[in-house]
Amino acid sequence: MIIQNGYIEQITVTGGGLDETTRHPVVASKTYNTPIPCQYVSTSKNMLAKSNGEPVTQMSWTIYVEALCRHFNVGERIRLIDLCGNEIGEYSVIRAIPLEAVCQIELNV
Repeated sequence: MIIQNGYIEQITVTGGGLDETTRHPVVASKTYNTPIPCQYVSTSKNMLAKSNGEPVTQMSWTIYVEALCRHFNVGERIRLIDLCGNEIGEYSVIRAIPLEAVCQIELNV
């Protein structure tokens, strides 16, 4: 049993790439699947990180979901949302560990 404090939504990206006639980039569209109740815990927060010389905040999370017929692939994109519906961020799944004793899946993002 998880102690729910948010939701995750699996992200499906379609389209994108280059237009064949103009060779200009085409924007990909995102769709979000049904929200899945989850429990999330912050595992690290780096406020001194930089990307292209600009300061950024890097965060990683451990997320627990019930293992009822769900499958998560490494590299899959998910969106993390709190109980109020505020988006915390979009992350890639780094590792998915089945916790068979408690019927849960631990996601590291």
